[in-house]
Amino acid sequence: MEISAEKLRLYAVIDCAKLNGPALERAVEELLSGGVTCLELEVEGEGFSPEDFAAQAQTARPLCQRFQAPLLIRNNPSVAQLSGADGVRLDWSAAGVAEARSLLGPAKFIGSSAHDVKEAILAQRQGADFLVCGSVFGSSAQTDAVVALERPELWRICKAAGVPVIAAGGIPPQNAPLLIATGIVGIAVSRRADLRLPGRAPHHQLSTEEPMIYDTLNNLPNYLGISDNLDTAIEYIMARDIQTLPIGRTQIDGDKVFVNVAQITPQPGEKVDFARREKYLALLTDRFDELLARHRAMGCVCFENPAMGIYFIEDPDGYWIEIVPEHS
Repeated sequence: MEISAEKLRLYAVIDCAKLNGPALERAVEELLSGGVTCLELEVEGEGFSPEDFAAQAQTARPLCQRFQAPLLIRNNPSVAQLSGADGVRLDWSAAGVAEARSLLGPAKFIGSSAHDVKEAILAQRQGADFLVCGSVFGSSAQTDAVVALERPELWRICKAAGVPVIAAGGIPPQNAPLLIATGIVGIAVSRRADLRLPGRAPHHQLSTEEPMIYDTLNNLPNYLGISDNLDTAIEYIMARDIQTLPIGRTQIDGDKVFVNVAQITPQPGEKVDFARREKYLALLTDRFDELLARHRAMGCVCFENPAMGIYFIEDPDGYWIEIVPEHS
């Protein structure tokens, strides 16, 4: 059985040991009405019987059915079967998916955690319908040290797996766009503390249309492995001091990859600090107006020059990037 990528776009996890009964019901409704497309229930710690766990799942099930969101149980196929949930999500083990499939049959969804390409392929071969991979940014849910899953490895998992992949682990809304180019279909969120408060459903926006990387230069190595052209550009920039690049366009690989550096002299009286920004990276685009509107909404436009038909955005390190329309 397959689970659609759309159903995995925003995947929320709730710990029933900390949030149950009427509080669980309220939190589930808030999450689903706030845009969550798939819900996982888990129980951390001791003292929660399988029967109690199944009862909590049965509380959430009518709401999930109303919002047409799959309801999954963490690491307990028997509870999924007892509660009538749509399936399970399992921590990685060499035979876990096959055992769960044997118990639950073909009609239930089975997801598996995976931390590298080997685990992803093995889980898929055993019958996993989707994968949850992380921790990509660390996780507030973990008390022990967590080895981060680098984005190039996440990209390789997405390429090799053959099933939808969700990213998990410390993903606030502003970081979600950094993962789009890896090939994930959605993100997993776990907000145990926030879920106890009304009106705190996460409203993550994840769109796979025209991904844009917005990050600091120090993080460039994290994007190696996403595409050949991006690798070429990153390796070129990492090998040089961008302050030494010549003004104008520098070909890296023909018209496919290049750097365009512009020098701007402010007009007298302009309230713009160009003191340490004499040279800039520039991006050429055929969607100038659309990008300008998006960057204004993001609040990262730091300078506009309508007369020249260009504008600049500022990255978190203070570097300015010039956005240039293709026709100019």
